[in-house]
Amino acid sequence: MPTHRVREGDDLWSLADRYYGDRSAWRLIFDANRGVLRNENTPLRRRLLLIIPLNAEDAADWPDATDDEYGAARDGQPDNRG
Repeated sequence: MPTHRVREGDDLWSLADRYYGDRSAWRLIFDANRGVLRNENTPLRRRLLLIIPLNAEDAADWPDATDDEYGAARDGQPDNRG
């Protein structure tokens, strides 16, 4: 699944426009990243790694990434688990 490393100035709407050509598709990105985003207005931290789903089904199927194997890599922190 594609990912995006957040840069200064990124928000859900600009990423939806970049990847889907439709700013209103922001919810796809939000749904795939609920483990690291509290709500759609949560500011995107620079260097945060976001999942960019290919479609709505991918967004719904992606596991929350707070405490699983993806959490450390997605929040921009090094993975020191071995």
